Amino acid sequence: ALRLTIDKRIDEVTRFTTGRLNDWDVINEPYSEKGVMAILGNEIMADWFKRVHNNDRTVKLYLNDYDIVSGGGTNTKKQDSYYNLVKYIDEKGGHVDGIGFQGHFGSDLTSLTKVYSIIDRFAALGKEIKITEHDINITQRQVQADYTRDFMTICFSHEAVKSFLFWGFWA
Repeated sequence: ALRLTIDKRIDEVTRFTTGRLNDWDVINEPYSEKGVMAILGNEIMADWFKRVHNNDRTVKLYLNDYDIVSGGGTNTKKQDSYYNLVKYIDEKGGHVDGIGFQGHFGSDLTSLTKVYSIIDRFAALGKEIKITEHDINITQRQVQADYTRDFMTICFSHEAVKSFLFWGFWA
C-alpha cells in the first residue's frame, strides 16, 4: 500500500509538472529521512528516479541533501554516504542527473578550498551540481555578504556547478 501510494503521488505530480520544470529533486534528505527506505528497501530510490523519468523525459532528476558543504565540510561520514548513494541509484538504473548540496550555513563557515574540494570530488561522478537552499544564519551582515560572494564565486568557478538557489534571503 505504501509503495502504491508513493507511485500514485509521483504520477500525479509528474502529470501536473511535465514540461514546467527544469529539474526535480526526486529525493530530498535521504540520509536522515530513511523511514520509507527502511520499509521498502533502498532499491526503491532507484525506482522513483525511473518512474519520474518515464513520466517526464525532459526534466533533470536530482538528489538533494544538507550538511555536505556546510558545517565546516567536516561530516565525511555523510559525504561518503551521499557519494555512494548517487553511485548506487545509478547502478540500479535510476540515473541521477544532478546532485544538490543544501547551503545552510551557521557560524561554522566552510573554508572555500574545502568547498571546492568537496564539489570536485562529487563532480567526478559526472553529474551536474547545484547549490540549494543557500542561507547563512548569523547576525554579522558583512560576514554574510562577504561569504555569500566568495561562496558563489568558488562554486561557479567549478564547471560542474550549474545553479544556485537562495533560501530565506528576505530575512
